[in-house]
Amino acid sequence: MNKRNIIIFSILISFVVTVGFLLLKNKEKIEQDSNLSEIKTNAYPVNIEVVKRDSLNIEIISNGILKPDKEVTIISESDGKIISKDILKGKFVKRNQDLFKVESKLQAAELMKAEASLEKAEKDLERFSRLFDDGAISKRKLEEIKIVYKNSRAEFAKSKKEFENASIKSPFSGYINDIFGIEEGSVISNKQSLCELIDIKKIKIEIKLSPAEVELLKYKNKIVVIPETDQDNYYSAEILSISRKADTAGKFNVEMEIDNSNEVLRAGIYADVKIKLKNKQPAINIARKAIIGSLRNSEVYVIKNNRAELRQVKIGYIYNSRVEITDGLKVGEKVIINGQLNIKNGSEVQVVEL
Repeated sequence: MNKRNIIIFSILISFVVTVGFLLLKNKEKIEQDSNLSEIKTNAYPVNIEVVKRDSLNIEIISNGILKPDKEVTIISESDGKIISKDILKGKFVKRNQDLFKVESKLQAAELMKAEASLEKAEKDLERFSRLFDDGAISKRKLEEIKIVYKNSRAEFAKSKKEFENASIKSPFSGYINDIFGIEEGSVISNKQSLCELIDIKKIKIEIKLSPAEVELLKYKNKIVVIPETDQDNYYSAEILSISRKADTAGKFNVEMEIDNSNEVLRAGIYADVKIKLKNKQPAINIARKAIIGSLRNSEVYVIKNNRAELRQVKIGYIYNSRVEITDGLKVGEKVIINGQLNIKNGSEVQVVEL
């Protein structure tokens, strides 16, 4: 072997030894890191909340559609030709104001005929009553005259009503919201829809609440309604009624009323409803996300000696993201609020700051 080959061989040996040494050191470091990693992952990182007893600022938030206090469809009670129309969409009308008039010549003639028949029946009844008192006629004859009089009165009342129905009046003061294609000269039939009348001096709104939320209404303090068209202002409301039966979704209808005497609010728009309730007495409450399982069969993880302890709890009222705990927790205990999915009862945990 010549000198040149010996030098090359020595360099290769040195390179192999150096690489081997580096690989060995790297392996030792990897094993150390792996062991440290195993030590770290034995304790699952979690976020906690320390259990306290305090009051809650309870607020129920819902929404609904603003509705008129009164809303009716005016229906004709006679048939014939419209000879007068005194309304426009959006126009205010007073109670008993004429809205439409139907041609009533025939009704007027029938009324006159019925009135004449009634006058004759009244005179006949007076005359035959005197004759009966004098013994000139039988009781049976007098009863026949009384029947004629009663029939005449009924016919007169019917004819008068039909004549009055030719003038279609407003049942209350309000605004004409819609007119269903009726103009002067239109021929209408009995029971035909003519127009829609609304009263917005008061506005109603109906929302749906859960049983727990309905229960909280006994602590009501203030109710405000915020229309979507006027988010900068709110309007006070009061509860009118609460349904006694839940719907198919398990919700109860709650109807509220808003004073709208200045007629600023318009019906038919969406609005948010915020019900601010008086605080309950201080109670243990935790974040709702700490609850595992259903609200009826609830459990939480409590940290004890750096390990997760699965514990059953009883839930009281629910206020948005907070839950009242009536049994199962004590003030000062640490409840896991994040990281529950990775652990089980007895798992070692490490608290990480949020």
